[in-house]
Amino acid sequence: MNRLNHCILRALALLFAISSPALAKDEPITYNAPDGLKIDGMLGRPSGKSERVIVLLAGSGAYDMNLDLTVASKDKKTKILWLKDISDALVKQGFTTLRFNKRPYQIGTTIISAARKAKRKLTPAERKIVDAFVANPVKYYVEDAKGLARLARATFPKAKIYFLGGSEGTNVAMWAAHELKWIAGVANIGFYSQPLMVLTYIQAVLRPAYLFQLMDRDGDGWVTKAEMEQTKHPIAAALLAQLKVLDADGDGKLSRNEYLGMILANKLVRKRWSTRYTVQELRYPKMATVLKAATYKVAFFSGLWDNQTPAYHTMAIELLAKNAWGKKNFKFWYFPKLGHCLDPRSSSHDLYYQPIDRNALNTLATGLNAFFD
Repeated sequence: MNRLNHCILRALALLFAISSPALAKDEPITYNAPDGLKIDGMLGRPSGKSERVIVLLAGSGAYDMNLDLTVASKDKKTKILWLKDISDALVKQGFTTLRFNKRPYQIGTTIISAARKAKRKLTPAERKIVDAFVANPVKYYVEDAKGLARLARATFPKAKIYFLGGSEGTNVAMWAAHELKWIAGVANIGFYSQPLMVLTYIQAVLRPAYLFQLMDRDGDGWVTKAEMEQTKHPIAAALLAQLKVLDADGDGKLSRNEYLGMILANKLVRKRWSTRYTVQELRYPKMATVLKAATYKVAFFSGLWDNQTPAYHTMAIELLAKNAWGKKNFKFWYFPKLGHCLDPRSSSHDLYYQPIDRNALNTLATGLNAFFD
């Protein structure tokens, strides 16, 4: 190898090292919760000094610190590590990140699975942790968020501490910030403004309403046998087979109310909604109340094809912030054709996840770098 080629290769290696995410170090960390549960986490640290720490909060479900959504992809094989991708992007912008196992995941892996593997019953201390969480998950989600924020503050005493929440994590982040007072800002992805039961009702009952419009080919507000036969969709075939049961007035066709009544009946039988969870949520202030009082910076990122927490939740807050509250500390980003996790979708009705859109991820990271100064 001649000297010129050697120099070029060294320069390229240096350039790659400077821009490579490998410079960002992930360091294991443990949070000792007051009830005795040890929660595993990870610090994402930039190569240089950082004076901003973002605590990442997952959405509803028993998720690990990376928020692995692989099983929710169309082929159930496409690797989706949502919080890990966000963490890496933020670290590149100079943030330190702190992500952690959500409590149900931690309980499942370190308590329940361990007991099953050892073929033993839970100890009294373990049973107390499990039962307390089952009885009041919302409280523990908020307290864990606050606890991890305190850990970040103790670890980096000179740093500003922020939250970034996704879906359910947006509400948890806002409640935790509202209580702690010293949080410098909150970033929300897939924000929603109403209790989870209301949101779940919209998802379960109103979201499938578009299928009625798809079958109602002449737009008269009724779906006939002929229209069901002409519609190439599994739901049309299923409705046709059950028409005698679903046709409440016996006129041989389905109204929109009969169609939605069928969907609602199905969801009621499955006991999809937890009254206990809703009661716990209502013990906390409404999102509008929290946001109106917020003096820290709040960022919103919403996919316009989000069919789980529709963008109108964020747009309602933007309308109030600008015209009723006079907020100057809020900022809003909207992303066409992206879904609940800022991931590409084939349409607004597509329920399958994909990895976060790279351009949206860059906008998120650079936008927060500028906004969270």
